[in-house]
Amino acid sequence: MLRTAICLMAFVIAQVLANDALPPGYTLSELTWSFNPFGNGTTVNLTGHVQKVLHELYTISPAFYNKIITTPVPPANNIDLLTGNYTCGPQPGIDGRVSKSAIEDGIYYLRQVPGRPWMRSGPRACAQVSCSWNSAIWWCNDNPHSISLIWFKSIADCAQVLCDNCVDNNWIWPSVIGQNFEKGNWTCFTREESC
Repeated sequence: MLRTAICLMAFVIAQVLANDALPPGYTLSELTWSFNPFGNGTTVNLTGHVQKVLHELYTISPAFYNKIITTPVPPANNIDLLTGNYTCGPQPGIDGRVSKSAIEDGIYYLRQVPGRPWMRSGPRACAQVSCSWNSAIWWCNDNPHSISLIWFKSIADCAQVLCDNCVDNNWIWPSVIGQNFEKGNWTCFTREESC
């Protein structure tokens, strides 16, 4: 498996920040991703959403970047699997339609990134995991303790439910807006963001 073969350690550390733009009662966390791109035990920490981190990783080690994006994530029975408990449309703090194709772009990147996402204790701790074309995917922990998922594909699958069920084709281009609540008391949502 890629993670074992290249000794990659990709996990997420959340640092608490303030943000009035999130849904009421939610707090912003920033993701820090740790990689071993040289295979020599040297850890490189990069902060931000997946597109920003992969861009920075490419400048550090194009070969390692190419291994990540060209190695397909194998299908598996995912214990983080979805409940399908989603709400479509604007909600407090979740407003603004986003491009469905931009969210699908984020889903693609999240499916490629190895490692386990980790989120600080909540409840209502959120981090932006993807952002392109002003369309963001957010991941939140609603537990009073920290959580870790099997892989980033779990967050991609969560957002895919919104792309499959919360589409508005009556806008300039197909758009999506909604929130998906998963077993394990975590959630993802899409929203308009500047990125």
